[in-house]
Amino acid sequence: MKRLLLLLLLCEPLWAQILDSRGREFWLTFLPNYHNQRRSADSLSDSLYLFIIAEAPTRGYLEWWTGSSQPNRLDFQIVDPRQPATVAFSWYPLELMGYNDSGRLLIAGAEEGGEGEHPVRKSVHIVVTEGSEVTVYALQKALYTSDAMLVLPVDVLGQEYLVLSYPSDGSVAGATIGGQSTPSQFAIVAVEDSTEVRIRPAAPTYRNGLNEQRIWLQRGEVYLVQARITPQQLRPDLTGTEVLSSKPIALFAGHQRAKVPVQVPELTSRDILLEQLPPVTAWGRSALLAPFPLPSTGDRPSNRGQHVFRILAALDSTVVYINEQPVASLSRGQFYEGRMLDQPLAIRATGPILVAQFHRTVNESNLTESIGDPFMLLIPPVQQFMPFYRFVAAQHYRRGNFGQIEPIFQEQYATVVLPNGATVWLDGAQVPPTLYVPIGGSGYSYVWLSLSDGVHEVWGRYADGSLAPIGLYVYGYGSADSYGYVGGASFRPLDIHPPTVVAAAECFGVRGVVYDTAASDSRLLRVEIVQPENVEVAFDPLPAPADSVRFRARLVDVYQDGSFTLRAVDSVGYERTWSFDIPGFTLAFSPARIDTELVEDGQQHCWEFVLSNTGRFVRRIQGLRLVGMGLPSELTLEDSVLEPGQRTLVRLCVQAERSGEFRAAIVLEDSCLVDTAASVLLRVGRDELPPRVARQLDSCGIRALLLVSDEGVPNSGVAEVVVQEAVNCRVEVEQSTPQLVRLWATVLDPFEDAWYALRLRDGVGNERLVRDTIPGFTLRIVEPAEGELRMGPVTSDALTCTLVQVRNVGHFLIELRRVWLRQSLAFSVPMAQLPLLVPPKELRELLLCFAAPARAPEVWYDTLVLGFGCQELELLVRGELQQEPLRGKASCEVELRGGAPERNFLQQVTPQPVEHEAATVLGLASAQSVEVVLSDALGRTVATLHRGSYGAGVYRLWIRLPALPAGLYWLNVRLAGELLTQPVVLVR
Repeated sequence: MKRLLLLLLLCEPLWAQILDSRGREFWLTFLPNYHNQRRSADSLSDSLYLFIIAEAPTRGYLEWWTGSSQPNRLDFQIVDPRQPATVAFSWYPLELMGYNDSGRLLIAGAEEGGEGEHPVRKSVHIVVTEGSEVTVYALQKALYTSDAMLVLPVDVLGQEYLVLSYPSDGSVAGATIGGQSTPSQFAIVAVEDSTEVRIRPAAPTYRNGLNEQRIWLQRGEVYLVQARITPQQLRPDLTGTEVLSSKPIALFAGHQRAKVPVQVPELTSRDILLEQLPPVTAWGRSALLAPFPLPSTGDRPSNRGQHVFRILAALDSTVVYINEQPVASLSRGQFYEGRMLDQPLAIRATGPILVAQFHRTVNESNLTESIGDPFMLLIPPVQQFMPFYRFVAAQHYRRGNFGQIEPIFQEQYATVVLPNGATVWLDGAQVPPTLYVPIGGSGYSYVWLSLSDGVHEVWGRYADGSLAPIGLYVYGYGSADSYGYVGGASFRPLDIHPPTVVAAAECFGVRGVVYDTAASDSRLLRVEIVQPENVEVAFDPLPAPADSVRFRARLVDVYQDGSFTLRAVDSVGYERTWSFDIPGFTLAFSPARIDTELVEDGQQHCWEFVLSNTGRFVRRIQGLRLVGMGLPSELTLEDSVLEPGQRTLVRLCVQAERSGEFRAAIVLEDSCLVDTAASVLLRVGRDELPPRVARQLDSCGIRALLLVSDEGVPNSGVAEVVVQEAVNCRVEVEQSTPQLVRLWATVLDPFEDAWYALRLRDGVGNERLVRDTIPGFTLRIVEPAEGELRMGPVTSDALTCTLVQVRNVGHFLIELRRVWLRQSLAFSVPMAQLPLLVPPKELRELLLCFAAPARAPEVWYDTLVLGFGCQELELLVRGELQQEPLRGKASCEVELRGGAPERNFLQQVTPQPVEHEAATVLGLASAQSVEVVLSDALGRTVATLHRGSYGAGVYRLWIRLPALPAGLYWLNVRLAGELLTQPVVLVR
């Protein structure tokens, strides 16, 4: 049976200097497929194909391994570049074997897992020995399950990959999985000996689960990884798995046999998915997706079966936009999946992405003759488009039910994506621009080309004839079968990495380099500082674009923490920020100074300091010492590591063994700074003075606060206070420290004197005996002895005075200043006799007068009070009145009633308030003229009450008040050179 496969022919004569899909050396392997005829007589009829396409006559060879250490070899020669060199293999045993051997599960026994997750030698090596570079395509063709891929040359391989595949399709059979379960999968081919590979799986793998795998591969060895399907997890997905290697590797990914979408149970037909993935360095930030043309049967995607696309991110914080609308923010290894109907999509991202389209499953019944089925199609970024492709439409034939030969792929298509303003030329003829469909606002359009089997050429050109880069996707539909692959692309490394920083901390600063120096990096455009706090940052000059720039940051205040954010932007817009914290010397000492006096006592004296970490970072104290102290000393630290906000104690002890002035500094250090944390000044001398007492007597004179402190500088402090004597008082210690002793001396009987004696001793033995007294109110009323003073009877117009005798029985002079009467209605005490001085043990007399107004009660009572401090002596006084009619009609009458006083006086007016009549007592020390007037509150005279001349003596004044308004008035007695005044409150 003649088999013809028309695949892509790539020609790029103008871009030969750029890394692309052409090369001189290739490595590949074939992923596990599902062979429906595995258990039939045609079990080996499924085939593997290689298509080698050249632009000039070319020679080379293939070598392949089927599990043994010895390769098979085949030379090839291309004489006519219009015809590819085609090599066909039986699928067995070159194809990798997974844990599903086409319906027979290898999940137990010696065959468990198949060839998964251990190195095997099942690879193909293609080498060009003469002639031009070639392009290689591979096809895995099996009954009802096929796909093709573009094979990448060794010179575009990389060391960093992220797997893009599709979820496993598992089913359950009893307690285990069913034989139709097919996994997500990928395989690695080493192209050099001693290649270390690290795999960080995104889903559990069959043998190693989620554990990171580290393997070593030799040249040509293959490592197959398949997701482990379990009854609990039917759809594990290896998308996002990270594969890193020490040397370049080739990575092939896809699915053993998938339905798309996998979540729809009504879909039944499935196909292998297959692509060789580019390294992350070749990823771009854009992809343009065009819808697939409908097959001629008119079948249209339903809600159950829709085309799928996936977007895989290489960097954290990658924001994905579809038709300029943000749809996702992805971390490294995460993907976004969407559905496609009949509208094109313009995809862009803020970081590198890998995009693939997945054609849907068309069969929703048990029939297997529907047109089309799943295939996987990588979408290159527009940066990797090329202007010219020569290709062939792939075809394969089979024998029909009646023996006839019929093509498998009934419909062939190509989709061309071109920039707006350009045109597409197919086989020398311009494709009508009316067929172009804009892809949103991307600046690009797409066009479907319906192809016949055979060789084709496609160009992209602008109106001026210059070449226009275009993208080409080739695919074909067959009965429950299909294939699809990218038409080709350049694989020059793109700038996929944002700028990077290398920084090293130094004392109170950071020194570093921002660089963008990888082979594909676009160089730095801008480096700037954001939100500096207590930091100054200096940069080397930055000629834009630059591959690197050095910077140095320093704290403005080294005693405070600092921070700043560094932002770098490269020439393609990749932006990255780094936050730096710079610890300061945030150790605070309290107190920061000790200035004190000590006694030369040979004893140890200690002080405590609080050491605090006021910053945001852990501080490690590497040294603490005392510098300059000339006395024996010891400095100790509780904790040498302080967390933020933590406090610890520092203790300094000094032995005062000799006199003098001593200065020292407490020095604190860490790895960056030696700092004087506190200063110490000690003046040491001899204590030659004993303690002393300061007394604070309360206002009542009955309680004294005694403050005992050592006298002199320096001093040794109070060592002992002994109460040797306490008479009429109680002495109690309230508080006692070497610096101060507080005592209270409380009088027991305030009418007696109290005294105490204290013996004071300081720390070096100096003593002092302190005696002190608290005078009491030691007056006693001697006459009248019976405790009541009787006066009268007298007439209402008469004034009588008598003497009260008092004796001071105490030891101290009493100065009596406060004498008063409780009522002051008929009795009075001449104020001129105060203060009354009463020496110890002596008698003194106090004058008391009695006079009552007319028509008053016959008997008057009052209390004479002698006040001293807060104490009072009382004497009951009684006066009898003999009623007589008032004499005369004068407004003021004066009568002589006693001997001459020592000085002039005027007693208060009684009664108060006054209605019509009042009385007072006037004392004259010598003969003189007297004028008595009444004035208002403003001092204006309102009435003259009396004028006359009088000799020395005490006079009773009777006053009849004129008709005046109620209010305050003043009774004024004008003498020669003196004015005596008393208030009068008038009521009506």
